[in-house]
Amino acid sequence: MRFKRRDEFEEYRASNEGVSIIEPPRLLPHLVLLTVLIGGTLGVVHYFAGVQASKSVLQSLASPTGIIWLFLFLAAYWVTMWRIRLAALLCWTSWLLLTLAGSSFTANKLITSLERPYLQTDPFQLEKFDAILVLGGGSDTTPAGVPQLAIMGDRLALAARLFHAGKVDKILVTGLRRDDLQEKELQLYDESAKILAGLKVPDANIVQLKLGTDTSEEIQGLKKWLADQGPMRVGLLTSAWHLKRATMLAERYQVKVDPIPANFLSENIRLGPGMAIPSGRNLLISQFGVKEYLGLWLDR
Repeated sequence: MRFKRRDEFEEYRASNEGVSIIEPPRLLPHLVLLTVLIGGTLGVVHYFAGVQASKSVLQSLASPTGIIWLFLFLAAYWVTMWRIRLAALLCWTSWLLLTLAGSSFTANKLITSLERPYLQTDPFQLEKFDAILVLGGGSDTTPAGVPQLAIMGDRLALAARLFHAGKVDKILVTGLRRDDLQEKELQLYDESAKILAGLKVPDANIVQLKLGTDTSEEIQGLKKWLADQGPMRVGLLTSAWHLKRATMLAERYQVKVDPIPANFLSENIRLGPGMAIPSGRNLLISQFGVKEYLGLWLDR
């Protein structure tokens, strides 16, 4: 007798009498629901917030971070419909963490809490310094071997501006790369010195401290350099969100410095429908903030 697929199904069903079997969710109703939900949300934004706001939301969703955020939401929704509890818990938790860490509101609140002591500081109103230490990390090297300002390059630009404003005599640059140098790649202190020279700071006013893979080593290098100098008024110049931990390390090593903030990331956030959509920039800012608080917590 020929075996039929339906007979196989009936046999399987009979063998599982009394066993609760989860029926798979129907695809079409959920596709319609999600389409209405997403399309309706965009329509509401367009109607109440205007064309520019809706364009901004679409641009945010079209970014790599926005696409991952949207697909993670869809995955969380679908495994919830399938009643796969552990997968649903992991997906919703991941989506929520991405939403919180990547939103402009959370990132700005986190970084502002670190920068708050220096928000009203005007470096050009400070008294003149005999020397300032510019922590490494404000530069990198192009593939052609040309030094350039990096994402935290305002610290170097501010150092040059302070020099030309007559606010400092010597600029100390430092910083070593943790990894072996690649072809045409320069050490951080060398990059910084070349950039400052390009900004019309004379070589005689630039001091290269050829050490420091982290802030702790850079502060210790400053202490050794100061031991060979007379009494000096020294400033510590770095990104505003990093300044609290840097001055804490200076106090630990008994190095008296005055903080000079640069590269502020705090901003006035305007409330809008796109705030909830994470972005790469906000994730980076949140990463800076979490790293600083972790360093403060570990006291290093």
